[in-house]
Amino acid sequence: MRIECIQTSVYNPANLLMNSDLREYLRVGDLFWVYGIRFFQNVVYVYIYNGDHLFEVSMEMFKVIDSFVSEKWKIKIWNDGTITLWPELFYESEFIENFAEHEEKERELFKKLSIEIER
Repeated sequence: MRIECIQTSVYNPANLLMNSDLREYLRVGDLFWVYGIRFFQNVVYVYIYNGDHLFEVSMEMFKVIDSFVSEKWKIKIWNDGTITLWPELFYESEFIENFAEHEEKERELFKKLSIEIER
């Protein structure tokens, strides 16, 4: 799945949004591969990678330009009602946290995953 940035911040007082202001990291017109999707409290979040960080960002900031969904994604419904469509790698204990900390193992695993997803 590929998306294009159409705005760099979102204000929605009805929902508490994670990463609602990404003007430092995004530019209108930027294209991204989507590495996962999370549905939480009536908000759709996408996971994008900017070459350094994996961001969970409100889908409101993007438009879909290629709707092909990766066969690497697996669905999970969590006890709190959250629904995730992620690669199995993201479900591994502490993968996302270790990736954020630039741990070498997680970075190498993500690199392999991104090659498969971006085909």
